[in-house]
Amino acid sequence: SLVNRRDSWSVATSVLAAGIWLDHMFVEPPWIGRGIGSRLLAAVLVQCRAMGAECVYLLADPHARGFYEKHGFEYVREVPSSIAGRTTPLLRKTID
Repeated sequence: SLVNRRDSWSVATSVLAAGIWLDHMFVEPPWIGRGIGSRLLAAVLVQCRAMGAECVYLLADPHARGFYEKHGFEYVREVPSSIAGRTTPLLRKTID
């Protein structure tokens, strides 16, 4: 799902930017590596363009960071996770 956050918001001790956020996109593990995630992400980016987004943000599963970077997302920083003692990568992609 995509969320248009009109104001900055807080996660633990971090303040995150207003804007378009990819909030949920999951592929069941047995289906990973078959191009489903790439097709889902392409559809998400089409929707972002239709919404007039300049960029899209996400808090990625640490194991999915490479997938998103392969698709042009840039690492911004680590953000505290809801799981004590862990962090999650904040990523951003400029919409071209």
